[in-house]
Amino acid sequence: MNHARTSLLATTVFASLASINPNTLSAEAVYAHNFKLSSLTTKQPVELLDFSGKIIYLDFWASWCKPCIKSLPELNKLRNELKKNVNFEVIGVNIDENTQDAKEFIAKRPVDYPVLIDTDGKVAHKYGVSVIPRSYLIDESGQIVAIYRDFKENDILKIKNTVNQLSRKQ
Repeated sequence: MNHARTSLLATTVFASLASINPNTLSAEAVYAHNFKLSSLTTKQPVELLDFSGKIIYLDFWASWCKPCIKSLPELNKLRNELKKNVNFEVIGVNIDENTQDAKEFIAKRPVDYPVLIDTDGKVAHKYGVSVIPRSYLIDESGQIVAIYRDFKENDILKIKNTVNQLSRKQ
């Protein structure tokens, strides 16, 4: 395990494993919980720590989610645009109980970023996800810097601006 992964693991809040409550996100640092889920396409295990040192947009979604029909393609465009100049990645976490539903959704709306499956909802629960889509912007150190509920037209611009601000701090 490299030093960056060890450092992120050490600073990530695991002690209580309490759900992240977006209503109480404050100036006090809240770090993303690590998790390991399978990739929807390769079925290989993927950990959040695999992306340490990157700015991450962690997006919880489902095939039955109407805003997700618009958000996934928009996030894919944003990811491909920002990835050219910024150490940035979108990670989709699908919460459908039936992975076939997620596969069919992605077949109609392909994305270039990793899509992971959380069929039992344990990771979503750990993050305090109560509505879909719910997303977390995580800085390079693993700190959650923004939470997005639902998906609104102006979210992409907000995400882009925040990611660019974070990348300038590096």
